[in-house]
Amino acid sequence: MISSNGDVETYIYIHACRGTVEDLSGRSHAQIVPVKYLDGTTASTHEEQQRRWRQHFELVLNCPEPKAAATELDLDTGSVSIDEVHKAITSLKNGKSTGIDRLHLELLKAGGSTAANSLLTLCNPAWESENVPIQIGVIA
Repeated sequence: MISSNGDVETYIYIHACRGTVEDLSGRSHAQIVPVKYLDGTTASTHEEQQRRWRQHFELVLNCPEPKAAATELDLDTGSVSIDEVHKAITSLKNGKSTGIDRLHLELLKAGGSTAANSLLTLCNPAWESENVPIQIGVIA
């Protein structure tokens, strides 16, 4: 255990000496992974390795645009249904901490249809107006 400044200096010195001994003896634990070209040959010089890394990232990051345009998905963007609210409530995990609203999820689950209807009353106006109220009391 390191307890004083002298101990820290001694630890650093011993660690540096150990690395030097390993390097000189050829027993270094550092693995040098070779950089290979696309054909499988190994890049031998530092400059060749840098060129190969440049080529790799140009191939990975400069990929062509997708050929097929994204199609519109058939989604129902109407009002939230009571079935969706029930499904969302039952999928919540028990024992999780509260969020910014400080509402326990177990309370929603125990609330049954009353809690689901209250959430539906809160969610649909926000969904339809595309505005989330700052306070719950703002929803008319």
